[in-house]
Formats: sequence, structure tokens, C-alpha cells
Amino acid sequence: MTDRLHSQIIDRLHAAGWQVSDTDDKLNASREAILAKWWFGSRRLSLHLKCRFDAASRTVFYREMMKEVTFGVPPPTLGVSHRSQHGLDVDEIRRDSGPFGSGALHYGEVRHWLQALCTEAGWQLKQRPVTGW
Repeated sequence: MTDRLHSQIIDRLHAAGWQVSDTDDKLNASREAILAKWWFGSRRLSLHLKCRFDAASRTVFYREMMKEVTFGVPPPTLGVSHRSQHGLDVDEIRRDSGPFGSGALHYGEVRHWLQALCTEAGWQLKQRPVTGW
């Protein structure tokens, strides 16, 4: 059953444009969401996801992160974002646009369908704290 759930998650991540690497019980994925570059610098936003599968307790532990990297003077962009938080669940939808690049980011989107896949397979989904892994 772990293999089926593991495969479903990997297939869903690939379909959404994520780069995935996995071992027996761990899965790492990343996706570049927003990229803006010009002569004086750049700004890049990427999403990262880590999952660990515990077959004994039928639990998937996950951690989702957003990383922003700027270099030099980032290009001018116009950004709009909407953020909501309920307990530990954070959702953020962000759209940036400008003459030197644009993109959209939905932080928390993966958690929604990951929860649905785990529930359907009879597994639990638990958020992993930032410390320890």
C-alpha cells in the first residue's frame, strides 16, 4: 500500500511540474514558481516539499517550504498576494508580474491534495516541524 500511495504522490507532483527525488521512505520535491531576471540582478521564488512515509503507523510526515533568493538589484515587479492561516495550515496565493519576468505561486496547494490522497488510502498526514527530520 505504501508503494501505491508513494507512486500516486510522485505522479501528481510530476504532473504539476515538480522535480522529484525519492528513496524508500523519503520524498523530496521542488518547483520554481516565480523568476524575474535583468542585467542588475534577479529574484527567484521556489517551493520545496519533503515527505517521510512511516508504514508502521500509516502516517505521512510532510514539510512544505517557500524560498526566495535575490541577487544584486532585483527587477521591478508588481506583486499581489493573499494569505490565510488556520492553526498550522497556511495558504498563500501570490502573483508577480513585470517586464522582466512573472509567475504565480500557491503555497499550501500541495497539502490539500496530499491530504485527500492520504485519506483515500487510509493514511494520516501530519505536518513535520522545522527542527528535526
